[in-house]
Amino acid sequence: MTQVLVVEDTAVIRLAMRSLLESWGLTVLDVTDGLEGLARFHAEPALRLVITDHRMPRMSGLELVEAIRDAARLRGVALALCSSDDCALQPARCRAAGVQRRLPKPLGAASREQVLAMTRPGWAQRWHRCLESAIGRTRAT
Repeated sequence: MTQVLVVEDTAVIRLAMRSLLESWGLTVLDVTDGLEGLARFHAEPALRLVITDHRMPRMSGLELVEAIRDAARLRGVALALCSSDDCALQPARCRAAGVQRRLPKPLGAASREQVLAMTRPGWAQRWHRCLESAIGRTRAT
């Protein structure tokens, strides 16, 4: 089964995300903050996707993504940031940190196709190639 790591400090939201993702056929591992997420990421080599909250104690979602982005890229793990505060999720800052998708909170059925696509083998690598290509075109102009 496809493993997803959910990093969310609010218990009710974490449980709702677990239930929803499991109903989509995914295996969910969950932790309560970015530091736990960092440790769990390194302990779980079969992960396909990390979905992290943005605002958490000890380590924010962006800090977590920045800490794991290089290893995630090598392992082909997709990285998503989930927040109810869209203003906090500035696209340029998210991209610079390594976020591949910004997801709304609460996560719902409307996000199903995006989430499932991110768990497919090769998705994260294709995303990085597209980003590198776009950066190359920007530098050339």
